Amino acid sequence: MAYAQGQHNAVQPRTGFTALKKYLNAKVMLDVNSDYNNLLNNFFSSYYGEAGDKMRTFFNEMVAQLETIESTSDYQNTLYNNNQFSIYENMATAKFWDFDLLKKWVSLCDEAANLVTSIEAKNHILCEKIFPSFALSSLYSGFAYIYKWGTTSKRKEFQKEFKTLATELGFKTTSESGTKLETYYNDWGI
Repeated sequence: MAYAQGQHNAVQPRTGFTALKKYLNAKVMLDVNSDYNNLLNNFFSSYYGEAGDKMRTFFNEMVAQLETIESTSDYQNTLYNNNQFSIYENMATAKFWDFDLLKKWVSLCDEAANLVTSIEAKNHILCEKIFPSFALSSLYSGFAYIYKWGTTSKRKEFQKEFKTLATELGFKTTSESGTKLETYYNDWGI
């Protein structure tokens, strides 16, 4: 039996395709021989409506990136320094999350949000947009990364858009009992 610790009593929305995890747990609990791809197809078309294909692309690319992080020696050296083999390892580093890949994921979410007619589906999409938007805003906020953004004002504008989105969706912290987003907003000067 799978136990989705802390997923049922979240005080703010969850990202990282949490709804998919809950769906898979529920389906596989009833039938361990369920076809994984069929379950994914059903979930993405139902949960994200007309934008199911775009969100499936985002999901597949995120899974591929996580598999790359897990299997590539350059990443392994960063992850497992000082024998820190922990699920709590800090992955909030630009080394793991390429600027262009994060921008692509934000764009995919924007395109997906524009495809749907349901407000509920749009909110599901916007919740998934939180991760790449936050990663871009926080990991690439230093002066050394201005060349990626083009100008300081473009970066600042993106950070303000993130703040508006996170506030509208009800996000207050970066993780369970994590850093308050207000701390980041203050650091970013917004």
